[in-house]
Amino acid sequence: MSSRKVILVTGKGGVGKTTVAVNVAVLLTLQGCRVGLLDADIHCPNIPNLLGMKPSGIDGLLERIEPASPMEKLKVVSMALFLHKQDTPIAWRGPIKHGVIRQFISDSAWGELDFLVVDLPAGTGDEAMSAVTFLRDFTGIFVVITPHILSCVDGKRIASFYRHNNVPVLGVIENMTDMACARCQQPLTPFGKA
Repeated sequence: MSSRKVILVTGKGGVGKTTVAVNVAVLLTLQGCRVGLLDADIHCPNIPNLLGMKPSGIDGLLERIEPASPMEKLKVVSMALFLHKQDTPIAWRGPIKHGVIRQFISDSAWGELDFLVVDLPAGTGDEAMSAVTFLRDFTGIFVVITPHILSCVDGKRIASFYRHNNVPVLGVIENMTDMACARCQQPLTPFGKA
């Protein structure tokens, strides 16, 4: 893969990381960039759902994985695209996930890319360590959080991990800041913002 810039997206669980990753990738594509979008969330791959792609059990080529292309200049690799049914569970231990992410990065026919956007699962586990091991030329990482105090604490921990691995933090995206209660029709005050 020839890629000049790598953008990682991670954060606490359930905060909208995949939505942010897809939006970043589509925005760059609409600006004329050639973009790869790697779904490195092996256990819960959701990028195809957000892009309206159906699992099809795609096959690798003899030596290469052929990324799907839901729109011009956007190439996607996700575990979800290899499944024949969307509800098939994926329960793999670290070494297998490490190997799959390595294959997705090095054995996919990405071609020439301007950006590779990588959607990572929550935290600093196997997938995060694989990303900093196998990827180079980081533009940086976006850390996605909510206003909840636990999300903020985890966000700081995650940012520290990537800084320690020489990946610049591009920004912290606070998602779900203002929510309205359907029953009372009044805005709710997010936890920690009294």
